[in-house]
Amino acid sequence: MGSEQESSISFDLSVYPYNFGDINQNNFINVVDIIYIVNYIFSAIDLSDFQFVLADINMDNILSVLDVIEIVNIIMEF
Repeated sequence: MGSEQESSISFDLSVYPYNFGDINQNNFINVVDIIYIVNYIFSAIDLSDFQFVLADINMDNILSVLDVIEIVNIIMEF
Protein backbone atom coordinates (compact mmCIF):
# COMPACT_ATOMS: atom_id res chain seq x y z
CA MET A 1 0.00 0.00 0.00
CA GLY A 2 2.80 2.36 0.65
CA SER A 3 4.57 1.79 -2.66
CA GLU A 4 3.81 3.63 -5.85
CA GLN A 5 4.13 1.90 -9.17
CA GLU A 6 4.27 3.58 -12.50
CA SER A 7 3.02 1.74 -15.54
CA SER A 8 2.97 2.70 -19.13
CA ILE A 9 1.31 1.39 -22.22
CA SER A 10 2.60 2.02 -25.71
CA PHE A 11 1.06 1.15 -29.05
CA ASP A 12 1.41 2.04 -32.69
CA LEU A 13 -1.56 3.51 -34.50
CA SER A 14 -1.52 3.52 -38.26
CA VAL A 15 -3.93 5.82 -40.02
CA TYR A 16 -4.52 5.21 -43.68
CA PRO A 17 -5.76 7.95 -46.00
CA TYR A 18 -9.07 7.36 -47.69
CA ASN A 19 -11.59 9.25 -49.79
CA PHE A 20 -15.32 8.73 -49.65
CA GLY A 21 -16.32 7.42 -53.07
CA ASP A 22 -13.03 5.58 -53.66
CA ILE A 23 -14.49 2.14 -53.07
CA ASN A 24 -11.57 0.18 -54.57
CA GLN A 25 -9.10 2.42 -52.68
CA ASN A 26 -6.82 3.14 -55.63
CA ASN A 27 -6.70 6.89 -54.87
CA PHE A 28 -8.93 7.70 -57.86
CA ILE A 29 -12.68 8.24 -57.84
CA ASN A 30 -13.91 7.07 -61.22
CA VAL A 31 -16.40 4.88 -63.07
CA VAL A 32 -14.84 1.74 -61.55
CA ASP A 33 -16.08 2.87 -58.14
CA ILE A 34 -19.57 3.32 -59.60
CA ILE A 35 -19.42 -0.21 -61.00
CA TYR A 36 -18.60 -1.52 -57.52
CA ILE A 37 -21.74 0.08 -56.10
CA VAL A 38 -23.97 -1.04 -58.96
CA ASN A 39 -22.66 -4.60 -58.65
CA TYR A 40 -23.32 -4.48 -54.91
CA ILE A 41 -26.87 -3.18 -55.44
CA PHE A 42 -27.56 -6.08 -57.84
CA SER A 43 -25.98 -8.56 -55.38
CA ALA A 44 -23.18 -9.42 -57.80
CA ILE A 45 -20.44 -8.67 -55.24
CA ASP A 46 -19.98 -8.18 -51.52
CA LEU A 47 -18.22 -5.15 -50.11
CA SER A 48 -16.12 -5.09 -46.97
CA ASP A 49 -17.44 -2.97 -44.14
CA PHE A 50 -14.85 -0.32 -44.97
CA GLN A 51 -15.79 -0.32 -48.67
CA PHE A 52 -19.44 0.06 -47.67
CA VAL A 53 -18.60 3.14 -45.59
CA LEU A 54 -16.61 4.63 -48.48
CA ALA A 55 -19.49 3.94 -50.89
CA ASP A 56 -22.26 5.34 -48.66
CA ILE A 57 -21.70 8.95 -49.70
CA ASN A 58 -24.96 10.30 -48.26
CA MET A 59 -24.38 8.33 -45.02
CA ASP A 60 -27.86 6.81 -44.80
CA ASN A 61 -26.52 3.26 -44.24
CA ILE A 62 -28.06 2.15 -47.57
CA LEU A 63 -26.23 1.85 -50.87
CA SER A 64 -28.50 3.05 -53.64
CA VAL A 65 -28.65 5.02 -56.84
CA LEU A 66 -28.41 8.16 -54.69
CA ASP A 67 -24.84 7.21 -53.78
CA VAL A 68 -24.09 6.54 -57.46
CA ILE A 69 -25.37 10.02 -58.35
CA GLU A 70 -23.19 11.58 -55.65
CA ILE A 71 -20.11 9.82 -57.01
CA VAL A 72 -20.98 10.99 -60.53
CA ASN A 73 -21.16 14.53 -59.14
CA ILE A 74 -17.75 14.09 -57.50
CA ILE A 75 -16.27 12.84 -60.77
CA MET A 76 -17.79 15.74 -62.72
CA GLU A 77 -16.22 18.27 -60.31
CA PHE A 78 -12.70 17.16 -61.28
